[in-house]
Amino acid sequence: MTASMMMLRLCGLLLMCSTLIDAKLDIISGDTDVQVGHDTLLLCKADSEGDFRWLKGDEDIDEDRYVVEKFDESTSKLLLNKVEVDDSGNYTCVFDSDRGIEKTSYQIYVYQTPDFGTTQLHHEFLVNQTVSIPCVVSGQPAVEIDWFRNNRTVKDDGRGHFRIQPDNSLQILGIQQEDSGTYTCEGRIKGRPITRTLKISVVVNGEPDSPILSLSEKKLDKNSVSIPIKQLKDGGSPILRYIVRYKGNKENEEWTEKEFPGNSSKIQLNNLQYDADYQMEVYAVNHNGSSSSAKINFTVPQPVSQPALGKGGVVGIVMFIFLILMVSVDAFCCYTNHCGLLNFLARKLFGHNISESKGMDEEANNSSG
Repeated sequence: MTASMMMLRLCGLLLMCSTLIDAKLDIISGDTDVQVGHDTLLLCKADSEGDFRWLKGDEDIDEDRYVVEKFDESTSKLLLNKVEVDDSGNYTCVFDSDRGIEKTSYQIYVYQTPDFGTTQLHHEFLVNQTVSIPCVVSGQPAVEIDWFRNNRTVKDDGRGHFRIQPDNSLQILGIQQEDSGTYTCEGRIKGRPITRTLKISVVVNGEPDSPILSLSEKKLDKNSVSIPIKQLKDGGSPILRYIVRYKGNKENEEWTEKEFPGNSSKIQLNNLQYDADYQMEVYAVNHNGSSSSAKINFTVPQPVSQPALGKGGVVGIVMFIFLILMVSVDAFCCYTNHCGLLNFLARKLFGHNISESKGMDEEANNSSG
């Protein structure tokens, strides 16, 4: 502390003393709590002239350690330079005047600010683990620790899943995702209003939740099946892949395992057996591990049989088409060139061909006209 600052502080203390009305002897100081390495000044003010003497506890002040000066005949000062924890104690001003000996005391508390050292500020855990969150605090004379979350004290009442360990670390039994957040460790000098806080971030990851399979939206195409898949919660870490295991319900049939990318929207299985019941399990995997399985059952039905034509059926269809073509050609020949089978049959049945009959009808119409 510089000389000018000391004089300003001394003047302030004298001003405070001047406002005292009834006190005959009093000690004025800036603060009763003093941090290690700082200076503090005690000013003893009397209402008359006399001699002053300072005590720490019941012993005279060590003037080699402390600075004692008489400011005037009614005022004395005691300066404690760069205090240490051992400087804590009760300081007494003894005033000897014509009225006799008078005494007044003042308590000084020297502390070392709580220090959290290298306490870790960020933690990541998996769901259902029992975890410990350390808070290492040093300070003098003694440090007490309290834990807070959302401005509320974390209580260890034996009924919840929080425990305060002997080393002041916070234990959480079976941690869940809702336990994620910011926790505050507060170090407090025992018996004094000297505190310091440290915020610690806690992230709870799981593994991912089980994927959701929509069996009602599945699509069957012969012996292939497509089932939509959704992932609601990835546990705080992206899904890397899906592991699919499936097998038929036949005795001694083994599981078949496949992997699908983490961004898949469906599970596609091919080359399944017809008329077979299947059971399937799907696991979501992220960086932290695997989810519990999503299980479904489905059936691949027997394909519907189609009637077979055979060689005879094919020959019949070809012959039918050929017959239609022949009739069409013969009809064209009959009406244009007076030839073909139809023309022959007409001549046999009606005595003349169709074309001639048509010509006679037209000639008769013309004669009538």
